[in-house]
Amino acid sequence: MAQDHSHGSCVNLLDLRTVFRREAQDEATDPLWSNDELDEFANEAVMEAARRAKLILDSTTAAVC
Repeated sequence: MAQDHSHGSCVNLLDLRTVFRREAQDEATDPLWSNDELDEFANEAVMEAARRAKLILDSTTAAVC
């Protein structure tokens, strides 16, 4: 059973991979996606969520500096 992380506690990559693999039924000895791939997908999702929530400031574009 997945832990409840809805109250501000941290979620780590192992937790995310575990939940994903269970939901995607990808728990075979030779899974469809490697841990490295899932970590990359998760990190990209975090960055995209931060961008959409405007939690990341663009300090490289002259128009917004």
